[in-house]
Amino acid sequence: MNDDHKSKGYRFLELKVVGDEEMVEFGQLIGESITAPLLITLIGDLGAGKTTLAKGIIASQGVDEVVTSPTFIIQREYEGRLPVRHLDLYRFSGARSLDLMDIDLFDEDTLRLVEWPNAVEFEVEADIEVKIESIDDGEARLIRITFDQNVDERTYETIASFAGRS
Repeated sequence: MNDDHKSKGYRFLELKVVGDEEMVEFGQLIGESITAPLLITLIGDLGAGKTTLAKGIIASQGVDEVVTSPTFIIQREYEGRLPVRHLDLYRFSGARSLDLMDIDLFDEDTLRLVEWPNAVEFEVEADIEVKIESIDDGEARLIRITFDQNVDERTYETIASFAGRS
């Protein structure tokens, strides 16, 4: 953890999730804990479970549509308790701006889920950053979560409760 993150009030969690069902369940917990629109980045290799986690977050908002990766259409929008914009920046590798593509990462009235934020050449500053890594021969995922200082304590504690389960 770098000292700059400490001085800005960042908090961290690490947990293990086994299987897609538990990943969706964890996503639902994240989504249910959120009371205001946030920007959540989802980072991991292909097949790590970013879209699976997004499915749970989106379902928690009362959206009953089928959620699929927005890789080829860049973004999908859903109407729920909080409006949701699910973006995939993979195809924007090296982009310095998203202005010409009518992509708005900064709409503060919308819950934004951004897969592959590290594909672009500018920093996508997340309220919650989720890094997913396959472990145990792909049977499980190690999830590292960084919370910006503006994420409320209740949201942090609710998500931390999942990390502390037995």
